[in-house]
Amino acid sequence: MPRRAAPTAATRAGRSSKRAKTTTQKEVFTFKRPEWMVLRNLYSRVHLMARRTAHRDVVVKKIVNRDSPNKIKPYEIRALDRIGKMNRLLQPLACLTSGPDDMKAHIIFPYLPLGDMSLWKELNFNQRNHKAVPESFVWRMFSQMAQALAFLHAELGPSRSRKPILHRDIKPMNVLVASNGTTYPSFILHDFGLALVSRPQIKNRPSLAGTYVWQPPERPLINTTAADVWALGALVHYLAVDDAPVESIEEFRAAEMARHGGAHPPAAGGFQTPMAYYQSRVPRNVTPINLSRSEQEEMGVTTRGRHGQVLYNHTYSDELNGWMSKCLRASRLRRPSAGVLVEEMIPVAMEMLKAAGGQNALVDMDVSFGG
Repeated sequence: MPRRAAPTAATRAGRSSKRAKTTTQKEVFTFKRPEWMVLRNLYSRVHLMARRTAHRDVVVKKIVNRDSPNKIKPYEIRALDRIGKMNRLLQPLACLTSGPDDMKAHIIFPYLPLGDMSLWKELNFNQRNHKAVPESFVWRMFSQMAQALAFLHAELGPSRSRKPILHRDIKPMNVLVASNGTTYPSFILHDFGLALVSRPQIKNRPSLAGTYVWQPPERPLINTTAADVWALGALVHYLAVDDAPVESIEEFRAAEMARHGGAHPPAAGGFQTPMAYYQSRVPRNVTPINLSRSEQEEMGVTTRGRHGQVLYNHTYSDELNGWMSKCLRASRLRRPSAGVLVEEMIPVAMEMLKAAGGQNALVDMDVSFGG
């Protein structure tokens, strides 16, 4: 794909925006447990909390285990401290422990009402007659998560002075959707409980961490920046075709059990559950997202709705398909780095966004650090 000249806005998208300094002091958040009540449980050990005296004040409390009695801060907070602050990463409001003998910690995060990307897509598109996610939304997610990864991987901003950090669990549930005052959403990466400093000696060390269907073909060798980039491409694939870039897990499971006389393969015993084995071993399979309806029929990638109707994927641009495909290359050596995505993909994204929605589509595309 030929490289295009970047407009001014695109140039800003890859570096810190320069804003006038202000003397306004940021209000310090305090969390005293008796002042808050649980509204509902979001996931296991993750609760939505509201202030008893002002129910509009809502936060998310995440309960985690401390990994060492000698370290007051839990691992995820220490990882965030090492990573640094950036507007594409969710920052905690507070972290509380009862004392050195309490091996649990309570991390308080801002509440984003639009939820994670999986829930947002289900409510706003899947449940509305399988509406397609607008291409402008996909470009924004792609660009903003590329910025997040470039910062993590020490390829953007002040992070260049430290070692690269791997996320290792990029998936739709770990990307939050945020409102920015326009109809164009913003996206924020969170959950750094599996983050790891990248070192040469761990690149070829197998790891069973993370969520298998969102991992690249070389899994379990996921301790690389290239594995994070593949997962980013998988997020684009998910928004476009509503699935991870893998073959049918159920069909793969049935075929494997048929080969073993109706039993799970012996290798499945090395995983927590048989399903985890199938999710890990199912072949990766990328569906092009720029196919016309006739091309989708020829390739057999259409699906059926609840009433038997044929469901087609939306036809996205060649540019979006091309950059997604680069991230999803089978060889990790041939995938672009997050830094290359910032320098070469985002300028294309900015042009496409401006053509689709003008200046509104370009809101919140700059990066900022610290604060």
